[in-house]
Amino acid sequence: MCPALKPEENGISRKGFIRSVLAMGGLAISYGTFGAFIMRYLWPVKKNTKQKIYVSSAKNIRVGETVTFSTPQGETYILTNREVDGKNTFSAYSNRCPHLGCKVIWEHASSRFYCPCHGGVFNEKGVAIAGPPAKANQSLKKCDIEVIDSAIYALSG
Repeated sequence: MCPALKPEENGISRKGFIRSVLAMGGLAISYGTFGAFIMRYLWPVKKNTKQKIYVSSAKNIRVGETVTFSTPQGETYILTNREVDGKNTFSAYSNRCPHLGCKVIWEHASSRFYCPCHGGVFNEKGVAIAGPPAKANQSLKKCDIEVIDSAIYALSG
């Protein structure tokens, strides 16, 4: 055997060297994983993508009518069809009053959302104009709507 390859003279055996390399590799992987978790906690990944949810055909909702739909997150919205400047305008707002969570209803004749629990009134843009929600400066949550070839989609996410 060649004198340069004798493990006793170099101070570490081949087995000891492999164990040291594996231990250092394990530590590096552990610290790297821990560092990755810390980075994701401090700077979380933002999901900017919204998914389209088919709600209805625009032909099925006449002016003044509403359709209620739910998103995959469990939120329920009221889709309204109003005529603005001779055109159908679709908008969707939460059907839950931000005051106590009661269901709101759309009153087409008055162009408003109404909460029967405490008399909360919201305009056609979901802004509170009377009752406890107006005093607390609370508005209905809006859901973005997209109309493509007479198909109405809610953008959720």
